[in-house]
Amino acid sequence: MATPCTISVLLTAHNSEKYIPHTLESLSRACNGVQDDVEIILLNDASSDSTSQFLHAFADKKPQAKVFDVAFNNIGKIRNFGVSQCSGEYITMLDGDDQLIGETFLDIIKKLKESEPDLLLTPLNEVYENKPHPEIWNGLKTHVLTQHQIIEKFLIHRDVQAHFIGQFVKRDILAQHTFPEFSCYEDAYLFPSILKASKKILFAEQGPYLYFKRANSLSNTLNEEKISLLIKATE
Repeated sequence: MATPCTISVLLTAHNSEKYIPHTLESLSRACNGVQDDVEIILLNDASSDSTSQFLHAFADKKPQAKVFDVAFNNIGKIRNFGVSQCSGEYITMLDGDDQLIGETFLDIIKKLKESEPDLLLTPLNEVYENKPHPEIWNGLKTHVLTQHQIIEKFLIHRDVQAHFIGQFVKRDILAQHTFPEFSCYEDAYLFPSILKASKKILFAEQGPYLYFKRANSLSNTLNEEKISLLIKATE
């Protein structure tokens, strides 16, 4: 039986043709040097543009990549489906309009193998349109935190955000916790449960994730349904 890879990257995309080529290019660069230790799960959820074609073209060149075309129209459902397809020891998530800093997974995989944490939390690098974004990787510097310390950072100091993008969660832990079938805020709902289930936690000073803050993004467009889901997640 083949040895499982260290990281499964779970990329979800919906009508992302404008951004997905840059996302995929950045993912490829992030994997430099450790390609054989990274599994890539590409999920196209009901796109009506060329997103699926970009994903399939990428996978045709990457033996470690698999593409799934589904029609859930729901981020919670597609995250659960994606987790079920992963075989890596850790799962990290990537949205189809964000990017990763190059040459980062080499350090991250080394740390995961050495320390075997339940959870590696990394800060997101927020990127605003028409402004330069950081792409200098200074290496992975981590601190071991107790569960109490990380929950305090999350609830009180807000040093940790309720995102699964840019985080590295043991697959066995994530597989035991189901995302709610929300159209958004599914991560805010589940994230505290993952913190409670994780005993050995590493907290990094810098992360590999470039989180693009776009004016027309789903998270910046509020409506009655989204407000209702946010209330449920917060409760």
